[in-house]
Amino acid sequence: MQALHDAPWIGTDKGRYAATKWYPFGQQHEGHFYAGKDVRVIFADEPEQVVVVTLYVYFNQRTEP
Repeated sequence: MQALHDAPWIGTDKGRYAATKWYPFGQQHEGHFYAGKDVRVIFADEPEQVVVVTLYVYFNQRTEP
């Protein structure tokens, strides 16, 4: 997942982390046009693997991050 590699990790509660990355979208979703989207990943950094807990996608009108 590119957001984990490119976005800064921010500590959250319960020892988890969050990373958010903006992507251009330029399409319609459920009848509305959106220029971009933010993908936010909530995850745990375990000793042998990264475990994704939740993935959020926020559509928006921004054209650049």
